Amino acid sequence: MLNRPELRNQASRVLDDARSLRIDARRDELPPQVDHLQLRVIKPLVQLRDKITDEIAVRDTKRPQLQLDSTPVPERYRDLVRRYAEQLGIGK
Repeated sequence: MLNRPELRNQASRVLDDARSLRIDARRDELPPQVDHLQLRVIKPLVQLRDKITDEIAVRDTKRPQLQLDSTPVPERYRDLVRRYAEQLGIGK
């Protein structure tokens, strides 16, 4: 999903920071400080989520979804298309 190197790098940094906080908390036998958790993990994750959401939106505009009802099925194929759609629904 993360094809852009800067997004992968940001995700890796957040993961490294979370691991570091966890190691520190275990070593000191104290829960992580909320402000450190907020600054080093939660805020960067929210920023990463927003960037990924933007990236997905850009990709979706480049490849709009096919409109299934945009072209009517010719009369001679309607029965085949109907049966095909029914067969697709069987696996659900």
